[in-house]
Amino acid sequence: MTVRDASIIGPCSARLRSDTVREVASIPEDEAIMTCVALGYPDESFAANAVRSERFPAEAFVRYVGFD
Repeated sequence: MTVRDASIIGPCSARLRSDTVREVASIPEDEAIMTCVALGYPDESFAANAVRSERFPAEAFVRYVGFD
């Protein structure tokens, strides 16, 4: 993979089932899954990718500490 190839791979916002991730990745029950990031090539023609929702700004519910 080249740098150019990596620049067109986008993150995927998806709800991942932890039980499925645990099984596929062979993660034992005594280890916690903290986060999962799925990557892939965006399908610009898929209608759901054009949806934009109104959101509160992060500052409305996030407190940044140590980034003055």
